[in-house]
Amino acid sequence: AEARVAAEAEVSRAARLAFAAGEMALLRGAQLEAARAFVRAATLEPSYPHLLEAERQARAAGDLQAALNYAVPLLTAAVTTFGQGSGPHGVALAAVAQTQLVAGKAKEAEALLREAIAVSRGPNGTRDADYAQRLNNLGAILRATGRAAEAEPFYREAVEVDAQVLGERSAEVAARLGNLAELLAATGRAAEAAPLYARAAAITQAVLGDAHPDTAARLVASGAFLQTAGQTEPAAEAFLAAATVLRGAYPAGHPERAVQFAGLAERLRGVGRFGEAEAMYREVLDELAVNPGKASSDYGRVLNNLGQVLAAAGRTPDALVAYREAEAVLTGALGSESAEVATVRGNIAAAGG
Repeated sequence: AEARVAAEAEVSRAARLAFAAGEMALLRGAQLEAARAFVRAATLEPSYPHLLEAERQARAAGDLQAALNYAVPLLTAAVTTFGQGSGPHGVALAAVAQTQLVAGKAKEAEALLREAIAVSRGPNGTRDADYAQRLNNLGAILRATGRAAEAEPFYREAVEVDAQVLGERSAEVAARLGNLAELLAATGRAAEAAPLYARAAAITQAVLGDAHPDTAARLVASGAFLQTAGQTEPAAEAFLAAATVLRGAYPAGHPERAVQFAGLAERLRGVGRFGEAEAMYREVLDELAVNPGKASSDYGRVLNNLGQVLAAAGRTPDALVAYREAEAVLTGALGSESAEVATVRGNIAAAGG
């Protein structure tokens, strides 16, 4: 008996060490190493905290099957250790729901989230930021499955809860407002969506500053909404404001800079701001000329897009110059029979070249 007790104590000690190793790995940003350590801890000692972290970190590491395998043991441990409807039970339900959602099992995730929300609303629950996340996630599932009217109250409550818990000016509130605004815009309620987009952008800018990618993303979202609503001038101003933010967020030479600016240039073209779109595309070309180089397919694609801006602005000769250079670059990069080369040749023909 003493030997068994000693052996069990040694296994428990090894599990705790593995769990601690997982926490250390997370601090270093070593996600895969952390997942392996937490899985080892859960294997040695399948307690609630070990199973919860093993499930979460397996999912974060992309091992969905391993995470799914922990669902039943985790939920069982939560109920056995803390009781049905307890706070830890709600945490476990939400964690398993997230894994089910990532695995593409929306129906299963919805049922688990509804139960987790019921726990938060129950006598042992807490209406905290985790509760707001559950509300938001359920709203997202309902919206994605065509039940926008049912999703709306969950989105609205998520905004209210985060505002109460975290304060009106928090990144989480901005995210919840953005989700609600998108739902309203998608259901034809532009007048209600507009102030929410603006409020989300203002909060993000106040919290994260004028040189953060998320600030730019909020401005782009607001601009895209305005563009859809036919308000092209305010939309263009939002896109240009996003460009200013991105210049501070991504220094010259950063690979994301060219990607983001190319997207903004296309949006500016869409609202008829051809001069600004041209300038931005030329800035992208300068970035791509350095890396990956003027012979790259990316460089050729942007040349073709520049040609489209110039053609839309009525500058046909300049457009043909850009198109022909795009044709040469893409032919060298992809071959003369590629679909992209055929598209450029179609543009040349349409421009009278």
